[in-house]
Amino acid sequence: MGKRTLRVYLTTHDDGRVSGHLLPRTQGLFDPEPPAAYGESTDAVLHQLEALTGQLLADSREQLERMLWEETFQTRAVTLQIHPQAVVNKQLVVGNKAVPLRVTYAWSKVEGGGFRVMLPRFGWRIIVESLELAPDVLANAVSAGLVGEDARWLFEFRRQGNERVITWEPDLLRDLDPYTTRRETDADQPVLQAIAVDLVHELKRKRLDAVIGDLGWSEHAHLMWLEPPESLLLVGPSGVGKSAWVRGLPRFLKALAAERDADGDEVPKVWSTTADRVVAGMAYLGQWEKRCLDLVEELAYEGDYLHFGDLSGLIRSRGHSAIADLLLPAVMNGSISLITEATEAELERARTKAPAFVACFRVIRLSEPSRDVLPAMLASYLAKRRRGLSLHPQAWRRLIQFLAAFERDRSFPGKGIQFLEWLATEVGGAPKRDGDAAGGSSDARRQRQLDPRDITRLYAKRSGLPEVLISDEHAAGAEVLAEALRERVIGQLDACAAAGRALARFKAGMNDADKPLATLFFAGPTGVGKTELAKAIAATLFGDTKRLIRLDMSEYQLPGSAQRLLRVGRGVSSLAQQVRETPLSLVLLDEIEKADDEVFDLLLGLLG
Repeated sequence: MGKRTLRVYLTTHDDGRVSGHLLPRTQGLFDPEPPAAYGESTDAVLHQLEALTGQLLADSREQLERMLWEETFQTRAVTLQIHPQAVVNKQLVVGNKAVPLRVTYAWSKVEGGGFRVMLPRFGWRIIVESLELAPDVLANAVSAGLVGEDARWLFEFRRQGNERVITWEPDLLRDLDPYTTRRETDADQPVLQAIAVDLVHELKRKRLDAVIGDLGWSEHAHLMWLEPPESLLLVGPSGVGKSAWVRGLPRFLKALAAERDADGDEVPKVWSTTADRVVAGMAYLGQWEKRCLDLVEELAYEGDYLHFGDLSGLIRSRGHSAIADLLLPAVMNGSISLITEATEAELERARTKAPAFVACFRVIRLSEPSRDVLPAMLASYLAKRRRGLSLHPQAWRRLIQFLAAFERDRSFPGKGIQFLEWLATEVGGAPKRDGDAAGGSSDARRQRQLDPRDITRLYAKRSGLPEVLISDEHAAGAEVLAEALRERVIGQLDACAAAGRALARFKAGMNDADKPLATLFFAGPTGVGKTELAKAIAATLFGDTKRLIRLDMSEYQLPGSAQRLLRVGRGVSSLAQQVRETPLSLVLLDEIEKADDEVFDLLLGLLG
């Protein structure tokens, strides 16, 4: 519910011209027809309607009052199966043949329950308990309108281009009282207001950061105006821009509405939340389930999107059920529209665990931008977010090379943006403020440009990788690296030489990025320096012995224990989880001879 204002039913015809008329709250037998207009554009139609409305106000304030609404209308197109009249033995009858007819209707919620369904072009209005009944009721009504002595022509009912209802408040209404009293809107959606953020509202308040690059919204523009909107599943690797796609959606919807000559109030809202926020504070049995049902009630048939950041959070069991179980009926019948995210691996697991829920979504796959456009994309981000800092073109190429080679657990542009945020903080670049203009201040004119050597030094500092190993300016052969190991390990000349050769392959960039740098088997009695050599390699390769992941393989002696190495999740300290948290690390499988045979079979696949 909102202000008591006018509602205009607009139709954009095939020739581009627009017609519109005011929607009356009531239409008595002797009431005059509501004002209508026809023009080249929406603005032209509204200009004509404003003059007609002024005349209506001058004639009778009561006639104007019956045009004022608090409800917000939406339109929906449906295909009805109609049975028009036929002639049998020179007699008009309802025919057997069903004819599909595409019809647009307007609807709004009725205070106290139910839905108002209208065919504004004919002045028809029906109150239904559930919006799911609207197609059947309209089909019967249209079929009835096609028979009898005053039968209408079938094609009078067909959809006329883009039909929509807008909220309109001309100047002549703004000083009227009590016609324009405002009501609180937050009370209508208390659960959404408590646990979700309205990204469209954040955009209007200029609190939503611009998204860099083109994430392909235009390719899916046709999905944004479906009635009802489809639920969307964004699939792509971590860092590719799934969350950015959602943050940029309100701005795209606003631009799309402008292209379609639609009113700003028609832009669907994009509510953003997480599964954890839904269940936060729900201490008693059934509380969070009730919250989910309230969410469905508040969003039903509104045409808005509800974004959940993570698909796995929706399908994760929370006692006897999951959030997806409670949302599934509403998602299946289209009364609510969701947006959620997943990687390819998460999508496959979800299809196994909740196939019916996943099948409700339109999958949109996002891929990494090409290396050719990354420098310009990241430079644009840096210019928008930080002032006084830039990179030389060769420095951009070196940074992208480092990120691609050493941070393979995340994708571009996410890992590039993450590094730039750290970089700006490290070298002192100030956040860019609204109103900063190029050359507008002495601070803005003092630019600092980083060259490739600066990037090498700074990336080494952030990643822990020694500068001597990643820099082209430093030479380091196998013997030099072996000698660095011998300074820490006494008496193991051959072992240090073998490890030095492995590090030299890394220095030369000749290692396979999809495999471990090397797999070394240290054999020998206790005390000869096996563990110490592992620490020395970690210190030489990663700059810190803390980059050593040590697993006591005597804990994996029993059959079935091999699967514990692959577990991931909160509070888990498995091999897979530790490598996920620290990708640049050395793994020490201590006392490997004590492990079960299944562990060796598993490691054969991992290391090979």
